[in-house]
Amino acid sequence: MTSLRLRDGWTETRMVAQCAHPTTAVLRGDLTEATRVDLRGHPGIPLDVHDGTATLALRPWEIATVRFRTS
Repeated sequence: MTSLRLRDGWTETRMVAQCAHPTTAVLRGDLTEATRVDLRGHPGIPLDVHDGTATLALRPWEIATVRFRTS
């Protein structure tokens, strides 16, 4: 994780896959919903949230930004 901040009523995190092979990022907590956003903050792909956890597949060296809400 490289960043964590509040933005427009959401918590937003930015992460990078610091490896040369595909990997999976796991966001765990009291998540109720999560959405992948672009670097400008425009919503993109909603992520499945189960039992407060969301996962996100990342390509090698990929940077991803996710907004989420908690209960």
